[in-house]
Amino acid sequence: MRHNNACVDAWRDDHGVEDIGVVVINANHIKDLTGDSDPGVAVLGGRRMLLRDNAYLLPGSPLKAFPVGDHVDKHFGHEMGHALASLKHTCSDQNIMRTGRQDTNGDGLPENIHLSTGIAQGEHPTCTGSVNQIQAIRDAAKAAPGCKIAGTNTDCTVRSDVRTDRIRDADLPFTDLSMVTATNAGATTKLLHEPMGPLDRRRFKQGGYFDYYTFVDQDQDAATGGAADALGVQIRFEGAELVTRVRVGLGSREGFSFTPTVWRFAAGSFTEVTDRDIRAYAFPLMAITERQSIHLTDQITLQLPTALFGSGIDNFRMQAAVVASSTDNASVLDLLDDDQQRPGRDFRWRSPTFPICSVTPTSARRGGAIVVAATGLLSNRPVHLVFGDRHIANGHAGSDGSVSISTAIPTDARGGQHLITVGTDGTALTADCVTRVRDGDRPSVGNGAGGDNGPFYFVVTIILVLIILGVGGAFLLKWAKGRRPKVREKVTGKR
Repeated sequence: MRHNNACVDAWRDDHGVEDIGVVVINANHIKDLTGDSDPGVAVLGGRRMLLRDNAYLLPGSPLKAFPVGDHVDKHFGHEMGHALASLKHTCSDQNIMRTGRQDTNGDGLPENIHLSTGIAQGEHPTCTGSVNQIQAIRDAAKAAPGCKIAGTNTDCTVRSDVRTDRIRDADLPFTDLSMVTATNAGATTKLLHEPMGPLDRRRFKQGGYFDYYTFVDQDQDAATGGAADALGVQIRFEGAELVTRVRVGLGSREGFSFTPTVWRFAAGSFTEVTDRDIRAYAFPLMAITERQSIHLTDQITLQLPTALFGSGIDNFRMQAAVVASSTDNASVLDLLDDDQQRPGRDFRWRSPTFPICSVTPTSARRGGAIVVAATGLLSNRPVHLVFGDRHIANGHAGSDGSVSISTAIPTDARGGQHLITVGTDGTALTADCVTRVRDGDRPSVGNGAGGDNGPFYFVVTIILVLIILGVGGAFLLKWAKGRRPKVREKVTGKR
């Protein structure tokens, strides 16, 4: 999970897509030295997943190798709950965050495919507290880079870009840069250093520290701004209008101290900027499976008001460095740009565009007529329409990639919101929107206990619609046209 730089690079370089959505690696059949391993691994809040192909769990599949099947891709939704919203395991045999596939009625299918508005979290059988999983998913989805309001191309305001670095070129894992991310969340901007391992107190000397720098050339002109060596950092970078530093030292007890500093270049020199909203901290990334949790790394983060970073700046050049203190002088341990002392990498904040759809009327009774219109699909191709997890209609896109399909709400649909997916046949390119089923009692289908809040298609509605309607529209468009991303590293089952 820490070594997905090749996939990140292919995502950005081959498809022109910045840091958006959730990175999902299909690892076919995950195996380890003891035999079959967990069906998936997710990074809590890290928007990364490693999954076993669901073909090994689908009822009727010749590859099915487990007594309990997975007809709705439960393990995908389970890992998405971890990766997107940091949801933890639960104890309810009806909840999607329960470990494993819980078959309580003996039909060979899992019953734990539901989200809850109030459920305890923890490792089975001990769970405590109460968590609104649905609200947590909604909130996390809105904060995912590239998020769009369902059925539109209206931003959820978060834009982000990421650059990777060569790994294993520094002795200490927490100084070995893996990725550097710049995120614009509207009023707040964050600059994140993600090294190859977590902070380690044993490597800190009393009074010593490690500095995590970013040098930002906001007008992309090396002739303006200041040089890194003006602040005592011996790297080749000129033209910085803004510099940030997080100084990490030993804190009280078992913790660390994080001291932020921001400089602005003006009148020929760097001047320190003071603002009470400038913050520094480390965000831990945890890989979680059904068997264990692993502390992967700490994201060293500096957060500042976007007004201080510079409103309206969408393209900039940035170099990152990790510097250690010593009795003699500061020594550079690692740099973005493969340690080649290049002048920095280009970062950009752009708003992605995806296929969209709409439903008329926006709400209808069960069995009621609806018209679904979609745009942005592949031109002159057949399309399919899915209500929740059921294929209910077909159509054909015109030369402009648009289509209009008349159909009806299924007569056994539950009340509430449902995902509508219109996709080009034979591809993963989809337009997604939401409809609401109104009036009447809920059908007596799959009505579980223990925090049941709707069938799996409601889970998919919450998760997929709000996280940019998939894993990345531009990536899927290339896939739809028959191009596969370049993969420079072989994925194995080892963790």
